[in-house]
Amino acid sequence: MDYELALKLKNAGFPMPNRVRFDPLGMVDLKGKDEVWIPTLEELIEACGKDLFSLTFTGETYSAGGARIIISGETPSEAVADLWLELNKI
Repeated sequence: MDYELALKLKNAGFPMPNRVRFDPLGMVDLKGKDEVWIPTLEELIEACGKDLFSLTFTGETYSAGGARIIISGETPSEAVADLWLELNKI
């Protein structure tokens, strides 16, 4: 998950603790940026709860399905995070 998606989750009210989880691969550069929580796939799935109906791999992308919504992403985490954002639009 990149910094921009983690920041979108934070700004949309995704439940995050008051600490930063750094990307183990060092892909997120926080220099001069807001601190963000990078949730695990399990945390994203739990946050979607019963609104997440499916998570599939199509051979090129992952798709997370909810109530009449299907969101694609390059990784399972991106697909489920984008689904959570769509389900929680204000």
